[in-house]
Amino acid sequence: MVGVTMDPAVLPGLLLLGLALAVLAAMGFLVARMALGQTDCAMALAQGMVIGPALWGLAVNVLLNVTVGRGAALAGWVVILAAAVVLVRRAPHDWRVIRRTVAWFGVAALTLFSVALAGRQLLGIADPTIHLGLAAAAQAGQWPLVLPWVPNQPLLYHYGVDLLIGLLAPPVGPDLAFTTEIVSTYIWTSFALVTATLLRQHGGRMGLLTLAPLLLTAGAWTLIGNTIPVPDLLRIPVPTGIPTEGLRASLASLYWPEVSLHWETTFEASPRNIWNPQYVLSYALALVVLERAAADGERTVPRSVTLALLVSFLGLVSEEIVLLALALWVGLEAIRLLSLKLSASSGRLSRLSGFRRRWAVDHSFGAGTQDAAGRRCPDRREVSLLRAFMGPTFALLLLVVFGGPVAALLTRTSPAETFLAWHDDPGSRRPFGTLLDVGAGGVGALGLGAVPVGMLALLLGWRHRLVLALVAAGGVSLLAALTLQYAPSPYDVTRLDGHARNFALLAFLVALSGWLPWPPWRWRLAAIILLAGLVVWPTVGTPIRTLALSVGRGVTLANPEHGSTVRPDPDVGWGRYRIRNPLPDAVIRAIRESTSPDDVVLSPVPHDMTSATGQPNAAGFLGHTHYIAETGPAYEDAVRYLEPAAVGRLGARFVHATDDWVAKLPDRARRSLADSRPFEPLTSAGGHAVYRIQPAFLHLEVAPTPASFEALRQAIPSASTVYVARHLKPLETIRVATTLAYARLLAEVDPTVLHLNTDVPTHAWDSQTANVLVAPRGLTIYAAVKELKPIWWNDAVAVYVPDDSVNALMDPPSRPERNFSVRLTKVRSDGQRVRFQASFTNRAPDRWTGQDWLVAAVDDSSWAFPYQFEADGRHVGHQWYAGQIGAGQETATHTYAFEPQASSLSVLDENGAYVNADSSGNRLAAGAWTLAVRLRNGWHEAAFIPVMRITVAETGEIVFEDYEGDIPARLAQ
Repeated sequence: MVGVTMDPAVLPGLLLLGLALAVLAAMGFLVARMALGQTDCAMALAQGMVIGPALWGLAVNVLLNVTVGRGAALAGWVVILAAAVVLVRRAPHDWRVIRRTVAWFGVAALTLFSVALAGRQLLGIADPTIHLGLAAAAQAGQWPLVLPWVPNQPLLYHYGVDLLIGLLAPPVGPDLAFTTEIVSTYIWTSFALVTATLLRQHGGRMGLLTLAPLLLTAGAWTLIGNTIPVPDLLRIPVPTGIPTEGLRASLASLYWPEVSLHWETTFEASPRNIWNPQYVLSYALALVVLERAAADGERTVPRSVTLALLVSFLGLVSEEIVLLALALWVGLEAIRLLSLKLSASSGRLSRLSGFRRRWAVDHSFGAGTQDAAGRRCPDRREVSLLRAFMGPTFALLLLVVFGGPVAALLTRTSPAETFLAWHDDPGSRRPFGTLLDVGAGGVGALGLGAVPVGMLALLLGWRHRLVLALVAAGGVSLLAALTLQYAPSPYDVTRLDGHARNFALLAFLVALSGWLPWPPWRWRLAAIILLAGLVVWPTVGTPIRTLALSVGRGVTLANPEHGSTVRPDPDVGWGRYRIRNPLPDAVIRAIRESTSPDDVVLSPVPHDMTSATGQPNAAGFLGHTHYIAETGPAYEDAVRYLEPAAVGRLGARFVHATDDWVAKLPDRARRSLADSRPFEPLTSAGGHAVYRIQPAFLHLEVAPTPASFEALRQAIPSASTVYVARHLKPLETIRVATTLAYARLLAEVDPTVLHLNTDVPTHAWDSQTANVLVAPRGLTIYAAVKELKPIWWNDAVAVYVPDDSVNALMDPPSRPERNFSVRLTKVRSDGQRVRFQASFTNRAPDRWTGQDWLVAAVDDSSWAFPYQFEADGRHVGHQWYAGQIGAGQETATHTYAFEPQASSLSVLDENGAYVNADSSGNRLAAGAWTLAVRLRNGWHEAAFIPVMRITVAETGEIVFEDYEGDIPARLAQ
């Protein structure tokens, strides 16, 4: 039994939440039995757990256009309960629920829920800034929903689960973080029960007990990044040779693996996908829709409409799964109609069972008829087509109108960010699995991926429409994962690979469960034993043992404590989500009572403020949709200096202040905040305060703080051409680009750093001379840059101009500490070769360990900035040469001969002979290059010091241009 730690204060709200979920499940059960024609009581109960919340969420999503927040939630309850009353009254008199089925199903559901909750509470919340922010905003009455840090941008995001969490959360007791845990566990439990009852229907109790544990397989994880080896869906022990020493250890690793709760990543958690409830709910909804679409039965209006409603809510949960489910629904209807037509035309109607025979006769494909007046009657084929496809058609209509992000996709109002491009390393996704992992002792593990598992499912269940649909879903998902690219966040494409694995697993489970009842009892028992011993346990041994450890720790029926969100529990690798900066209840109440749902509140802890109150914070990049919550330049100015212009740009009407933040503000900002004329105080408690911003503050005509982005914006003329160096970090590039968006920007924006879905207007780097240079502060300054005048800088960026056209806003930044410097002398070139003497001055021997030379590509500007970098920030070298100096030397001088097209760098030795240094690389193509000294600190790059520019003409002629004087470098920490 799972141990329980309980806080009595949350019990009333927890009971209310449990009652709400139970009522929705009961409503879903009625819909499954009455509207969807589900005759199996247990399956109706399981499917009802998914159907009820989906229909309520869809009703609320529609009603939010009329009323907001909890008003829409209450109206949704009225709609759902009214529909339940209608269904109960229309039920046949002889229809009864089998009490025994309800009893054992309830026990199974509660047991599964408690076990899953124990595992869920060892995880945080995926993307809490998004999901808690959206849930809190829905609860506060905001509509339409927006990302809290960019409230002026449309939300093209799946918010269905957040809507459920925000509006199902009770008014007292569990907070949104605890409610997220409860609802996530409920969703996973419902998905597990939908799958389990499907297995029981096809394979009986033995099939259920044998195959259901495979839902925990490590391969069924949706989001697996490229840095993690993709696990196998199935692992099967196989002999690889004659048994030898080590056999016991290999078998133990397969059948009794060592586990702990000190996870390196959430991927090691169990149950799978419980951390991301939107994926679990999308699988559950898709499985319900496809199971009902694959089943025989009359296509009544209630059945078609109900499935369309479920598909509509699926559109709020997962954009890719809903399109897949809709297409497969159409395909299933087409297959069914085609099979009936073939059966009717071949004269084999007698072989069809009762209802299917009557349906085929009544809806056979024939010519139209005429009535007594000679008017044409509808063709029976037309009637059958109408009944078959009215559901998908209605679903498509609902998606276009109420489909959230899918509506934007279908109506082409969302940006085209996905494009066709073959995966650069398809083998890294392991679509076939590891195939054979050879261990010690003559035994190994056969690892199967999505492709072989899907093929096995197809072989076992090729006559089963649901199996065909699930295999098709997996195949299409895998093909999409290998051929689609998503520019704003390439990592997100891996979810398609996860969908392929999950659908392949579901297809395999359904197909195998349908095959198990066929053999005679003895063969069936043998097959079950072999499956359990050779497939199921080796596959799920690690997840089950990990889950057992979670169960041993028990569950906590209490709100998470406040504090750090990273590894808060010393006994486990992860832990419950914890708010870093909680707001006092009085402050939360004041913000909620004084603001309207769309009022922006400026806060030094923006995301914690939003999670507590639901108010937008506008802390992101104004006018740009981005799903990673980084702070934009206007917010940086507002929160650092309380700049009136920046606060006005944010649209902030209230300020949430903390004592620590106020203490760090400049004197002018503190005086303004203490003055009731620009800031009306509303409340204060526990080191927090709330102010209403008065129009007088926003209309102040004061010069911006020189270090602010607003000062830079006002200083650079609109006719300027701004060159943003490639050295600049991607986030800083976007900050500068959005600040100076009115100028001509020569820059390249990396959307992945923000998951940026809006284009930032920039131009490609070209050879024209810009009149403003933006470069990293502390960058090694090249010869052509030395005459530039710094006018503005902060911790990361320095802005230069070549003349006095712009006055300096700040004193020049301190020159970089000369940890290391290089000087070239005696430079002589003769065609393809250059000779020079290099003097190295070392003042930081403890900051680097080795030296080498790189030839790197540079842009064609007069500043010759390198622009190719590794993923970890190191410069990409087209040619490499071993170095000659070590960290222990204070000064050193060497004479070199360099011939780039021969990939040769030689050094003059003490005997007066040139000795070639170790080298690698190819000839240089036409273009601009630089020869640089690189200092290394282990594997990391401590400094990159360009000393010479190399220009290769199309004719092959080479021009060498050395940088004069001492070239200093500040070594990386």
